[in-house]
Amino acid sequence: MGVITEQQLNFLESFGYLRIPGLFVDEIDEITEAFEAVFADQRHNRLDMNEAVHRNDRRIMIPGFIDLHPTLARLRDDLRIIGLAQAVLGVDIEYAESDGNLAFCHTEWHADIYNAPMTQHHIKISFYLDRLRGDSGAVRVVPGTHFWQGDYAVGLRRSFREIGRSSELFGVDSTGIPATVIDSDPGDVLVWDYRIIHASFNGLDRRRYFTVNFRERVAASPAAAIGAVTDGG
Repeated sequence: MGVITEQQLNFLESFGYLRIPGLFVDEIDEITEAFEAVFADQRHNRLDMNEAVHRNDRRIMIPGFIDLHPTLARLRDDLRIIGLAQAVLGVDIEYAESDGNLAFCHTEWHADIYNAPMTQHHIKISFYLDRLRGDSGAVRVVPGTHFWQGDYAVGLRRSFREIGRSSELFGVDSTGIPATVIDSDPGDVLVWDYRIIHASFNGLDRRRYFTVNFRERVAASPAAAIGAVTDGG
């Protein structure tokens, strides 16, 4: 299978996430320099946000991130990245953009389904550029919630739809929700299903991360194809 073993793929498919330690450890200094260069260049479009899902603290996001620096752009066609995406999604994959982030915030429980239909399989390949643990902003997930049509996942998404209701619903703060914390070090790669419910706490000190995203290719329906033609200017 190349980039990941059959056992790792089974883990990812069963639990919705996979950490691959040190996959890019040899290049991580160069990758980190490129990350900083993109954020230092004020010409790049960026979203400076204070959203409820981040407890109204600050997150800065640059969309289309890896295409803004040649070192990062190479990741789009890197055989390790393509191999991961094809192992999970099948041979016929589509690149589904990238984003770079500076986070000075917590992140409450949610699934990454904005503008990504749950019926279409998407994966996020994430690079975290700092040593992260549960007390410093490491991602934590509720394993199995990528089975999005199951009662458990549906119920949790409904519970977390209104930010900050954990204490009211479950009698514990958001940080007390049972979950797996995914420790990571620079050079590791985290692969996860968009639909998995996840969060991050205690990472208030300029966490740096970016993603390279892929989805399975879905053939357009005849109606969609007609619409694509007739809706043109």
